[in-house]
Amino acid sequence: MQAISELENLLLPKEEPPFFSENGNGIRIVVLKYFRFHKSLCIELYDAATTQAGKIKNPLSAVSASDAALFSTKPDALLFYTAISRFQNNPTAAKSGADIRALKTIIKNPLGLRFFCHNAEFSENVSAGSLEEVGVGGILHKFSLLVNKVEAFYQVIPQLHLEQQVLHPRQVEHRF
Repeated sequence: MQAISELENLLLPKEEPPFFSENGNGIRIVVLKYFRFHKSLCIELYDAATTQAGKIKNPLSAVSASDAALFSTKPDALLFYTAISRFQNNPTAAKSGADIRALKTIIKNPLGLRFFCHNAEFSENVSAGSLEEVGVGGILHKFSLLVNKVEAFYQVIPQLHLEQQVLHPRQVEHRF
């Protein structure tokens, strides 16, 4: 019986190593970027250290969304990580309705993570200098077209209804 307990002690770890960094001033961020050759949306997670002012600094360490989902206990976090995993390293997959649902889940941002956009012209690799913090807008719930007849012509005015505001599409900055 003693041999079995010795074998258990050798083979089984005493404690599971922590998945999240023990770094007290580190944060998890979401990075939006294009795939290198396909120019389709790629969404990745990174753990980054921060300065006292709250800016991110190198080194950034990539985090697998599926691994993060394994360690999450909240249903919203599980959905969020699963949605991000749909956009990691899958540039040529056909887009589906599930992708739209995944994007809506990511936009809700239940974990309150900060979003950054990667500037590939600065550096092909994701680094603190190549990232620009961006705000992720709300979900578009309504789109309308106003059609006015002006003499012999028709004037068409598009309108986006975002967060109780009516905006022209030119007033909204969009990148992806």
